[in-house]
Formats: sequence, C-alpha cells, structure tokens
Amino acid sequence: MGSSTLQSRLKALKPSTPARSLTPLLPLIFEKIDEGVSLKEIYKLLSEEGFSINENTFKSFIRRNRIKREQTLNSVRDECETQIKNSENDLDSTKPGNDTLSKGMSISDALDPKVREELGSKYLKKRRKPKEGL
Repeated sequence: MGSSTLQSRLKALKPSTPARSLTPLLPLIFEKIDEGVSLKEIYKLLSEEGFSINENTFKSFIRRNRIKREQTLNSVRDECETQIKNSENDLDSTKPGNDTLSKGMSISDALDPKVREELGSKYLKKRRKPKEGL
C-alpha cells in the first residue's frame, strides 16, 4: 500500500464519537462562552449545522474540557510564578552587600589578581592520576 493512499485513508477517518468531532471547535466555543453566549445557543447552532449530538452529551463534553483547560492554565500559571520567584532570588543574589561566592570568598577577593592567580594555579595544575594498565 502506497504512502499517499494510506495518508488519504487516514484523513478520511471520522472521530469515534460525535463529541470528538467538536474538538477542533473548542477554542471558538470557549471564546463564545467567555463572551457570554449560552451553551443552549451554541448547541442549537451546532445542531442546525448537522452535528448530531445529544444536548447533555454536549454539556458534559464542554464541562470536561473546561476542567482540563482550567487545570492547564493553573499549571502554566504555577510554573510562571515559580520561574518569577527563581529569577527574583537570582536578582537578590546580585544585590550590593551580597557579594560572596560559593566557597565563602567575596567577589572582590576573587577579582584580586594575586588571589585569582592562586585560584587558577590551584585548579589548572591539578593532574589526573594515570589509569593503571595504559
């Protein structure tokens, strides 16, 4: 079977349930709900356009997807708040008076040429022990 016939057959498949056929329309449906359009009006329009779905099934589908949408928005909001707090903590560490490095050395000490040379020598001159058998 050729790739193009497989693709055309896959495109021809219909959603397994009537409610699933509404999934591509969800953003627009939620937009209309947010604007104040009632579910009953939206259901009536969909029925007129040929969507054969029970009104209670439609309402249940919208309710489930509204919950998913709210959970997604909440998790995104929580992630953003966490990132903001982390960036604020990073900014706090750069405030004047908070100029210590991880090893208890101040930034001014680390920038001192003599201390910097000692640090460089300390770390650059470390040699690894050769592995046995090489």
